[in-house]
Amino acid sequence: MDITIFLASSSELKDDRAEFTNFIALLNESWRDRNIHFILNKWENFIDVMSKDGLQEEYNKAAEGCDIFVMLFFTKVGKYTSEEFEAAYKRFKSNEKPLIFTFFKEDIIYTSQINDQLTTLLEFKKKLVELEHYPTIYKNMGDLQWQLTWKLEELCNKRFLISNNIKKLSNRAEIDSRTIENVCKLLSPQTDDRTIEELVVQLQELIRLASDFAKTAVFQLAKVNRRSNRNTDRILMARSIPIFEVLINSNKRKDKHYYFGQLAYALKDKDDGDYENALENFNIAIDIRDNFEPEYFYEFNRAICKVQNDSNFKSGASSDVIIRNQILQDLKYSKSGLGVKLEKIIEDETDNRVLIKWFKLNSVDFNTL
Repeated sequence: MDITIFLASSSELKDDRAEFTNFIALLNESWRDRNIHFILNKWENFIDVMSKDGLQEEYNKAAEGCDIFVMLFFTKVGKYTSEEFEAAYKRFKSNEKPLIFTFFKEDIIYTSQINDQLTTLLEFKKKLVELEHYPTIYKNMGDLQWQLTWKLEELCNKRFLISNNIKKLSNRAEIDSRTIENVCKLLSPQTDDRTIEELVVQLQELIRLASDFAKTAVFQLAKVNRRSNRNTDRILMARSIPIFEVLINSNKRKDKHYYFGQLAYALKDKDDGDYENALENFNIAIDIRDNFEPEYFYEFNRAICKVQNDSNFKSGASSDVIIRNQILQDLKYSKSGLGVKLEKIIEDETDNRVLIKWFKLNSVDFNTL
């Protein structure tokens, strides 16, 4: 199996680039028995290539098309290195590939080396924080080689071998069957945590190739698990979360509000309720749904998330006017569709009773909603 690695870095790390090349050659020798071969692409490989769009465009295409994107940086991040990262990250967002590894060299910087280009480093590190991607620190090439070998060991034992096996499935029916079987195992109470992690990695690849029929079946299985276990076994219920996340990532048009809605329910109801992310997903679900397909429970549960996220409520105080009005607006909308049943829904479920406390703190009478 061939695995393509694209190496990006500025010219100041010329020696590290050369050692990296030697490292990949040694890795290929030691991994020959595993039938795994790493193909290293770097700008030096393209010097003699003619391209109507210029060499940098060829580098960017190579960065997009690789399996693993490795970036090394020290005191600066050049324009072209930044472009290569953007190309790889854009592809990753749409296809979960390439995997992106960034390594920051921690070494002595002499004052004579400090110039305006240092700002490019600071700006790039700020960008990584915004993307919630944190670089790995390396002190020398021996350190980098050890860390990268460990990462490759883990990946090749999971993602790439799994992907290769999935590609061997001969038709859509086999892919659909494997996808549904995978989800059934994932939701089984007998499946251990380590197996769950492997199943989720497999599902990311399977769902990309599965038919709409299989995706619908997967969604229904995850939905039933969430509903069935939300009050009795919240750990088992939470196994639906990665399934909904995989479905969302596969829905490029972002037109299925129920993927986001079900994920929001699961995030809200898990043991350590993730109300912030639940709220974000309820907002997306409601925006997609618009007003053409009423789903009054979205607004009802969004109101609960807003209450749980409210710092005033946590300290036993009434909500600020803006937050209070937002919560009331959602509850009024919910009541317009659910009617008097809403009061019983609030009283019957432990999680929903948080609204009773909120009503008291904010002097709200349910009957006036």
